[in-house]
Amino acid sequence: MDRQNALGDSIPQGLDYYSILPGQGQYYNPDFIQTGNTTRRYQGYVTDIITDEATNWLERRDPAKPFCLVIGHKATHRTWMPALEDLGTYDSISFDLPHDFFDDYKTRKAAAAQDMTIAKTMRMAHDLKIYEQNDSTAIENSVRRMTDEQKKRWFTYYNKIKGDLETKMPKGNALTEWKFQRYMKDYLSTAASLDRNIGKTLDYLDKNGLSKNTIVIYMSDQGFYMGEHGWFDKRFMYEESFRTPMLLRYPGVVRPGTVINDYIMNIDIAPTFIELAGAPIPRRMQGQSFCPCYKVKNIRRAIPCIIIITRTANMRYRHILVSEHSAIN
Repeated sequence: MDRQNALGDSIPQGLDYYSILPGQGQYYNPDFIQTGNTTRRYQGYVTDIITDEATNWLERRDPAKPFCLVIGHKATHRTWMPALEDLGTYDSISFDLPHDFFDDYKTRKAAAAQDMTIAKTMRMAHDLKIYEQNDSTAIENSVRRMTDEQKKRWFTYYNKIKGDLETKMPKGNALTEWKFQRYMKDYLSTAASLDRNIGKTLDYLDKNGLSKNTIVIYMSDQGFYMGEHGWFDKRFMYEESFRTPMLLRYPGVVRPGTVINDYIMNIDIAPTFIELAGAPIPRRMQGQSFCPCYKVKNIRRAIPCIIIITRTANMRYRHILVSEHSAIN
């Protein structure tokens, strides 16, 4: 299904190719706005589709030319919807509560007034998929567009979770802790698709002889609360959500395991690539190359590069995670 004029006048500029999710996009059977400003609906799970689209572009590129590829994943954007194959991946695990999970926010009026507590803000249907019978308004659009087989597997799993809740009937702090466990299991099950698919992208580089001459940057748009201060989401400027993880791989240039403590911003990425490509950095450009931070020497010129951008949890989770709005250039 293709539709014309999906973006109106807001067509991405300066890109040879793009395939992007409208708005936040959908996890299942999503639409993508594609080069030429048409919309196409794909069948399947969004993380798999984005990876396949990126791989297809790599297959079609001119191998004699350097390239820049940006892959932006939707997962793990709220509402957290795992791939069907990942449902229940973490159900056997009981996650430790953060030490400040029952924070009372004494002496911090702004923190006390926020609206993102697991206890009060997290919604049973929207966030945890505990649907009330016949309440179709609470069901996400991604569920609505599922095939009958996808819906069958989805509701079979979450109806069992609802049954478990109705059997236990937790109240007060016990209910808040139950919601935290479900949140973590859903969130990390959604992240599992990222681990699998980013691995596929790295494997492609290995199998096609691109690893040694390709920069990979793996980062997020912000940190995230995973129970710290009793919160989920990101909208408060404490350390957990303010810090943004970024990993860089450049074999033969950046030594594996290198850790830097300098402040780096997203506006520093473009000047860094320009320096690595051997071109002068325009004076009008904001940001600075962070090559000196890595003590980069013997810089290669006209290198191919790939950037992977994902939305993330905080750094205490080992899978540095997930951003939507993918654009491929």
